[in-house]
Amino acid sequence: MILYLLKSALCMLFFWGFYHLVLQNEKMFVFNRFYLLGSLLFSLFIPNLYLEYNVVSESIPSALPLDQNVYITTENQANWDYSLLFQWGYLLVTFLLLLKYSRGLWWMIQKVSRHKQLELGSNRVVLISQQEMPHTFFRYIILNEETYLTGRLDDAVLQHEAAHARQLHSLDIVLVELLKVLFWFNPMLTLYTRSIRANHEFLADEYALRKLDNIPHYQQLLLEMSTAKKAFNNRFSNGINFYLTKKRFIMMTKKTSEKKSYFYRGASLLMFLLAFFLFSNTMLAQDGATPKEIKEYMELVLDNYDQDGKPRHLSKEEEDRMVAIYRKLDGGQRIVFQELELPVPASVPKMSDYNLKGDKLQSPPPPPPFPENARFFIDGKEVTIYEANMMRPNYKHYKFERRKGKDQYEFHITTKEVAE
Repeated sequence: MILYLLKSALCMLFFWGFYHLVLQNEKMFVFNRFYLLGSLLFSLFIPNLYLEYNVVSESIPSALPLDQNVYITTENQANWDYSLLFQWGYLLVTFLLLLKYSRGLWWMIQKVSRHKQLELGSNRVVLISQQEMPHTFFRYIILNEETYLTGRLDDAVLQHEAAHARQLHSLDIVLVELLKVLFWFNPMLTLYTRSIRANHEFLADEYALRKLDNIPHYQQLLLEMSTAKKAFNNRFSNGINFYLTKKRFIMMTKKTSEKKSYFYRGASLLMFLLAFFLFSNTMLAQDGATPKEIKEYMELVLDNYDQDGKPRHLSKEEEDRMVAIYRKLDGGQRIVFQELELPVPASVPKMSDYNLKGDKLQSPPPPPPFPENARFFIDGKEVTIYEANMMRPNYKHYKFERRKGKDQYEFHITTKEVAE
């Protein structure tokens, strides 16, 4: 979990750094909007992606001695599980922030629903009596009733807010604020929020100026409104942002050539590809049998061998299939087969015929033999030791965890089969 959070934060820093140094200085606001949202969601997803590369490696003889203590990876040594304390702490903080998030969202919904509304194209104007600066919430433009009805609201302001509403900037804000609730410990989300809000202002300015085509008047209006004292402050609304006034003035007259725009878009695509390889989880694994093939092998054993491991009515076709599957087993899987004393077709070369050359397993080592005086669980359901042992040859595709229970050890097996 800690590794995931670290890689996710680094991935966000990777993308945001490129935006901060390059993209935010160019007039390609629509692309920047989707770059910020896409890279944010990508950064949360990619550290959970596992890529497995198969490499050919010599099998390890089943006679290889096992040191059980080496393979035990999870054992509680202390009476108190501190990870549980951190989990409850995270849940408590997240719950409190979620309450605050829900309260703010509900307050905005109530504010919109309880006041007089007027149609304005595809948007709706919400008229309130409070002296607040114009702001939007999804398709709703919230204005002071007296200022709007007396015609004292400059058309530039109305066009600016209409841009926020038409382009649904509130959708971005609601999403990123929810992510801040779930990942409140990640400082990169604060930087992302600032960049997303700033880009919203650039988009709204561009839309308003396209309608008015009067940059000096628009800039003068921003300067006048920046001294207003009744600015509305709610994290779910979009309004005129005065802290970016200087940057917004620069972007109003900024021009980015079409060739330059295509170049930066291509560079952004390369950033995504590079992040894919940098922050996804790659694993080297030996060529081995898949869970489906091992299940097929088990079924052939049950159908064609007696309790002493001798074939009863094994056909040539079935024997050939068992041989083919057995030859695909990697060293770790063959070790498990030997521990379970599974029968092997006579035509398979003896394990002693293989030469040990000091090769090491490139996949995770197999779990230790299961003791009889323990409890076994597969995906949370308690099973017998026999059922648990049937999972052991598939150790690369399942998660094995040993825990110290109240009276005896518990072995928990989580199935996470990969695509065939």
